[in-house]
Amino acid sequence: HDLAAELVRHTGGNQLYLLETLKSRQLQGGAAGRMPQPASVGALIERRLRQLSPAALALARVAALAGDDFDIELAEAVLGSSTLALTEPWAELEAAQVLREQRFAHDLVFEATLRTVPTVVAARLHGQLAAHLEGRGAEPAHIAAHWLAARQGLKAVPWLVTAGERALARFQRGAAGEHHWAAALELLAAGDRDAAFHQFYRCAEAWSELSDLPRLEALREQLMQLAGNDAQWARAHLAAARVHDF
Repeated sequence: HDLAAELVRHTGGNQLYLLETLKSRQLQGGAAGRMPQPASVGALIERRLRQLSPAALALARVAALAGDDFDIELAEAVLGSSTLALTEPWAELEAAQVLREQRFAHDLVFEATLRTVPTVVAARLHGQLAAHLEGRGAEPAHIAAHWLAARQGLKAVPWLVTAGERALARFQRGAAGEHHWAAALELLAAGDRDAAFHQFYRCAEAWSELSDLPRLEALREQLMQLAGNDAQWARAHLAAARVHDF
């Protein structure tokens, strides 16, 4: 039953897409995990996308990059269009079974639309999406993800930190640590070792009750490598003592 629901979500119930997905899944041994993206279906959908008007295709691309944050207000801001100007492109996407209201009709058309966006264009649009979402008070993790996709890691850092704090407040220790880890890596890439150390330390605090030894070993290694003074050495050893399996 779960497989059937996943297939419908993935293919929109289209019989051709469903059959091709099942064939690809069987070739992969039927293993659990992400549903396959059959090349034949992807090519067919991309041909359909190329038949859309430029305005409709642009709207679909923004929807694909925006993900769960996509709505009419975001489309207006990023495309510089009025609500009325978006009426026909939106109706065109729904008639072509690309969108259903504010979401993609199914996963395959979403993935195909993403593939039509050139890398440089995608990075630029992600930056615009991040800037717009900042002004809307959107989920910090989403804002951070867009800044990262825009290749502006330092702009993502404060949002990653906030996302980590929110996750910890919800007792989501694994997610909290991942956000602080990501922030630390961006700071490290920018050459700010002290700030990176602090974020790795906050990651250690979040992960103090996990039992993922490889991940904890990697964290310990980062703390020890970055410790540059007595205070940091003390904190690095404290973190190592507090985290199980260190």
